[in-house]
Amino acid sequence: HGALVVLGSATPSLETFNNVAAGHLKVLRLKERATQAPLPNVSVVDMSRVRQQKGILLSPALREALSGCVAAGDQAIVLMNRRGYSKIRVCSECGETLYCKDCHVPLVYHKQYGSLMCHYCGRLYPVNSPCHSCGAETYEFVGGAIEMLEDEIQEWVADAKVVRMDRDTTQNVGATEKILEAFRNREYNILLGTQMVAKGHDFPGVRLVGVVGADSGLGIPDFRSSEKMYQLLSQTAGRAGRAGDIPGQVFIQTLKPTEPVMQFAIHHDFDGFAQKEIQDRRDAFYPPFCKLVEVSCGSRDEQLLRSTVNRLEQLLRAEKSLMILGPVDAFISMVQNVHWVKLYVKTADLNPVRRVLSPVVNCAKPWVPGVDIKVEID
Repeated sequence: HGALVVLGSATPSLETFNNVAAGHLKVLRLKERATQAPLPNVSVVDMSRVRQQKGILLSPALREALSGCVAAGDQAIVLMNRRGYSKIRVCSECGETLYCKDCHVPLVYHKQYGSLMCHYCGRLYPVNSPCHSCGAETYEFVGGAIEMLEDEIQEWVADAKVVRMDRDTTQNVGATEKILEAFRNREYNILLGTQMVAKGHDFPGVRLVGVVGADSGLGIPDFRSSEKMYQLLSQTAGRAGRAGDIPGQVFIQTLKPTEPVMQFAIHHDFDGFAQKEIQDRRDAFYPPFCKLVEVSCGSRDEQLLRSTVNRLEQLLRAEKSLMILGPVDAFISMVQNVHWVKLYVKTADLNPVRRVLSPVVNCAKPWVPGVDIKVEID
């Protein structure tokens, strides 16, 4: 129909950036912020050098900045991309981490529910559940999360009126809009949230943004983890100082201040980040320089799963033009008692992949009864 498509982002995907470089897309750059406000000043707090009491999440620098911001009558946004109160519960007798019985993930303590929660199946467990290994009922919590940070801010920042926005506080219909509207109306002076506070919001009163645990996403085995991290840091920082002539302030707390993605985010240098990331992707043959196909196989019967994956691997390896990686257990290897194994295929041409996988995923009956096979491209 001759329609025009406009892709708009301060942090476009690497695929889009590469399409611009290749001349497939016309690029239009907005050189200034909509309000003419200057970009915020970004400071990195090296948490490995901060001498703090064990278990404290707020650095002295961010604590003082929050206190000053609130005292001046301004607002702040603090991001911590981790739900719950404490990341894991360990047995004080044998040191074993308590996992969900149905999923291969550690249980997270949620103060809001007074329970341990599995973030994959949603099942709740009593806090004093006995250790699966030794049966002991004595335990301790390790690693703080957003509910603990909320308590810290209330304790350390005078006159702080904190509203938390995460999946646990926005479950009810309309809850997100109510929280944002209350913050916009200055009923609260600190908005604390997970990544849902990072993008798109325009609050003229926000002078300060803090990011706690900024490097938590870098340990995920995903070739896009650096890209997602840059987008999160850059877009969160963009919430500060959107009105007036005084630049906002951004504090990024991290254990890895020299990580390249941190340095690019500090200097608002998307082009520098994108060029480095594109080179890394080219060297390692990842999208946009290939098609990456993820084949996920799941079953409650682990032996049947392994034999099915081996058959599938042999079919794919018979196509000599394809590069096959794996099979490997999924990052979360079991969810709701279903075991998951993955194969990855790198290719310049999808036709051989379609030829092999189409009969597997598009047949009327399951290729192997009892095994679920899913295919994702790029």
